[in-house]
Amino acid sequence: MSMNRTQVSQWFAMYEAMLNRLAIRDGPTHIWNFDETVGIPTYNITALEKGETSTALIGLNALGMAPPPMIIHRGKNIGKGWSNGAPYGTLVQVSDKGYINKD
Repeated sequence: MSMNRTQVSQWFAMYEAMLNRLAIRDGPTHIWNFDETVGIPTYNITALEKGETSTALIGLNALGMAPPPMIIHRGKNIGKGWSNGAPYGTLVQVSDKGYINKD
C-alpha cells in the first residue's frame, strides 16, 4: 500500500488532534507504540510443535522506555518452563490460536 502526501498529512493531523484532546502532547511517557510479531522466528523461548504460532507483543514509549514483552503461545494452559530463556519479566500467556485476542 502506498500513501500519498494528502493521506500522510491527514493522518498526522488526526494524530496531533488526538494528542491535544487527551492532553498528552507534552507527555512522552504517555505516548506508546506497540507491535506484534506473529509466526516470525525472532526469539526461541521453547520448542513448539512444527507449525505452531506464537505471538510476541513489544512496546516502547516516546522516551524509549519499554515494558517487559508478552509472549502468547497457542494453548489452554501455560506449560511449565515456557518462560525459560525469556528476558526478565516476560509475561507468558496462552490463547486458543496463539494470537492476541480481547482477553
